[in-house]
Amino acid sequence: NKISSLFSQTIRFLDNSETKTERWTYSAKCILLALINETDFVLNKYKLDKYDTNRREIEISNSFKNFVAQNYINERNIDFYAKNLNISSNYLHKVIKRRYGQTPIEIINNALLSECKSRLSYSDSSIGEIADDMGFESIQSFSKYFKKHTGTSPSLYRNDTLSLNNP
Repeated sequence: NKISSLFSQTIRFLDNSETKTERWTYSAKCILLALINETDFVLNKYKLDKYDTNRREIEISNSFKNFVAQNYINERNIDFYAKNLNISSNYLHKVIKRRYGQTPIEIINNALLSECKSRLSYSDSSIGEIADDMGFESIQSFSKYFKKHTGTSPSLYRNDTLSLNNP
């Protein structure tokens, strides 16, 4: 609005000028060109800042996903990922929520649960071995975690999956 107003005032001033010599016209054109160039410079600065922010957020979100893929079994703490990305936990949360519509912990939990489900469905390992392999302190903590996020116990999930795979 300020830029628009400035342009309007400048054009009105130039139109209402009583002295319309060749030199005046040349000066007026120079003033307008300088104003246009400065406006373009300012607007491009804001465009670049927005672009750089988006690019930075894309880099952060991609790096986060890669870190999760490599570390979700052993690291479920958001601070670990934020520290490795050299950003705050709050900023990581904002970026991930904006880019994926999920919180960082939801993404970590989804990766972990996907692996747990896969191992329960396709592995001959006991539930205790899976719990240990997945970094849980005990079979009880694994069962509690799994039931909280899936609504069913690991053994019931395994039995249901096996019955679906072998009718």
